[in-house]
Amino acid sequence: MAGDKFEDMATDKLKKNAEEITTFLNGANPKTWSKGTMVLLLLAHGGYHICQIDAVLAKNYGTDDSLWKAMKTHIYAIVDALAEGIVTQFPKKF
Repeated sequence: MAGDKFEDMATDKLKKNAEEITTFLNGANPKTWSKGTMVLLLLAHGGYHICQIDAVLAKNYGTDDSLWKAMKTHIYAIVDALAEGIVTQFPKKF
């Protein structure tokens, strides 16, 4: 039971963090960094970390390679969204 409470607290913090980052990004560039899109990207990223932690706790080390590849692809999607926002906001610089 204690592990469930700890996991719930950590997940709540992860969600709050994603929402805070999304609010900041949307405030900086609301045209490109919509709250809906950015929060989904960040929550999905956090979800990958939760999967990693769960796999390690279960000593399921065989999933690490495939999970890492998926995480890497996903982080590139986040970076692409951020880069697009910067280029859109400052087109004369690019």
